[in-house]
Amino acid sequence: FMISPEKPGWIGLSSSKTKTSATLDFQLSDEGKLSGKAVFSHDSYFAQKVRKNYFTKGKDEYVKDVASTYQWEITSAEFENLDKLSESVKEIYQVKLDEHIQMAGDKMYINPIFIQRLDKNPFQSQSRAYPVDYGSPEDRLFMVKITLPDGWVAEEIPQPKAWVLPANSGRYVYNISQTGNMISVTS
Repeated sequence: FMISPEKPGWIGLSSSKTKTSATLDFQLSDEGKLSGKAVFSHDSYFAQKVRKNYFTKGKDEYVKDVASTYQWEITSAEFENLDKLSESVKEIYQVKLDEHIQMAGDKMYINPIFIQRLDKNPFQSQSRAYPVDYGSPEDRLFMVKITLPDGWVAEEIPQPKAWVLPANSGRYVYNISQTGNMISVTS
């Protein structure tokens, strides 16, 4: 409740949705190596975290941490809007990936979720005294486009899936499709 002689009244304290997205555009070689462009866009709390890490560590150390986290070889890195608080922070990388493809004879196996992959349940507590609170609603978007080498075809791709929590309190959508020699994934 705002106390004011001119305009007293209730003020909503709901925070805006914080968003982050990753758009990857990769080419796959016959040898099972990926290369291409990765663009991250962050706003609100996600942008604040990126800015804090970038300015605390410096560009070189920040890029080194990103390369280590994702097991990427980063050949170039650009950053936009680090000083413009009202704008989304953008990270633009040219990358090479060697660790994300499994070769088995004349077949390649790809897990297209190269980043932000949940390898284990983040909720490890056996009991919970309070509800999980993220502080603000989050929207995380991951898109990847993989261009296959000439002559290669995807023999099998997963079916699209969507899950929604009760009361529409959360959702997860996984969509994968193939058009020609291009595989597109959205998560």
